[in-house]
Amino acid sequence: MSEPNIWPVGEAFAGFVNAFCNFPAEEPYSYHGIRMECKKQDDPEPFNTWLMEKYGADWEIIYHRENKILQTFTLDYDVWAFKPSGSLDGCTPKFPDGFKRYYFCKMEVWDGTFFIGWGADLNGINPCSVTSKAGKYKYYYKTFVGTIWALKTWLVWIFQWVPNSHFIVWRSTTGAMPSYYPLPIEEYYID
Repeated sequence: MSEPNIWPVGEAFAGFVNAFCNFPAEEPYSYHGIRMECKKQDDPEPFNTWLMEKYGADWEIIYHRENKILQTFTLDYDVWAFKPSGSLDGCTPKFPDGFKRYYFCKMEVWDGTFFIGWGADLNGINPCSVTSKAGKYKYYYKTFVGTIWALKTWLVWIFQWVPNSHFIVWRSTTGAMPSYYPLPIEEYYID
C-alpha cells in the first residue's frame, strides 16, 4: 500500500489533466492562413504546483505615536487614509460615502492619574458613541477594534498628569473587516 501524499499548506497540486482551467495559456494558431494568439485551457503535468493567492483583508499599521510631552494628547486621524468597508455606516453624522472604516488600536499608559476617551463602536458594543475611562494606575494597557466616527476627529483623547503614553493603530488593507485581530483584545492595569 502506498503512502498518502502530504500537501504543503498554501499550495495546490494538479494531479489530473485539464486542471486549473481558470488559468488560460496562450498558443499561436492559424485560421484561414492568419496566425493569431489563442487562449486555451492549460494542460498541466501531474503534480505541478500553483501558489494560491491569499484573499481577504489584512491589518496594517497606519499610526505609531508616543507622547512624552503633552498632558492633553489627541490621536487624530485622516478619514481618507482609511478605506471604506462597503458596509453602511449606521451612525449620524456619517462620512460622505456613507461607509464604515475599521481600525484596531493598542494603547499603553504609564505613570499616574489619567482620563482617556476613545471613539465609536468599541469592540462592536457601543456604536456611535465615545467610551471613556479614568484611573490612577502605574500602567494601563488596552487593545480594541472599532470603526471611526465622523462626529469625532480623533481615535483617542487622553489627559495625563505625567505624559507617558504609547499608541499603535492598524487599518484594514481593503476596507473590509479582517477575519483576525493583530493582537488579542485585552484590558489590564497595574496599581
